[in-house]
Amino acid sequence: MAEAMNDSAGSNGELLSDEECISLLKEHSLGRIGISINALPAILPVVYRIVDDAIVIDGWGSARIGDALVQSVVAFEVDEVKDEVGCGWSVLVIGVASSIEDYLDLSDGMSGSSHRETFVIRPDIISGRRVNPSRRFAS
Repeated sequence: MAEAMNDSAGSNGELLSDEECISLLKEHSLGRIGISINALPAILPVVYRIVDDAIVIDGWGSARIGDALVQSVVAFEVDEVKDEVGCGWSVLVIGVASSIEDYLDLSDGMSGSSHRETFVIRPDIISGRRVNPSRRFAS
């Protein structure tokens, strides 16, 4: 599936396996996508779902954003932070975004013409870390 970017945890927290990362992604529905619009970086909140280990994002109202997504390498991140106890986790996915029509054509030949504003990210690289309250960072 995805190539892991998890190398060494060091003081940045405990590394998560690919399976743990996918499991955390499946438990949530709000994330952020990093894209390039006119060669400028943009990070946007998105509602998503996981289908067959692919990230499906529905409802782009902007053709400009949709055009920036198609066949582009994007970053996708989901995290949960509990500041009061000093712990949390973060999952980062890097992959190519495609329209649902392109994704369906590649996967099973079906047409998705009713989903013009739906995009799919197939994870190429996945990385996750958990920060534990027992690890205090030096100031």
